[in-house]
Amino acid sequence: MEQAAVLQRETREKIYGISEKQGYQKPSYFIQLFKKTFGMVPQEYRNRTQ
Repeated sequence: MEQAAVLQRETREKIYGISEKQGYQKPSYFIQLFKKTFGMVPQEYRNRTQ
């Protein structure tokens, strides 16, 4: 998840692309885990950190 957060901050790659790079076949599951880890969905995280 830490690497996914870095990609969210430093790239404009789509969430499904990031989830795939992290080894998740279902972006919805990746989003669920990201929210559990960081307390917000990936798009919200990206908006707050840029």
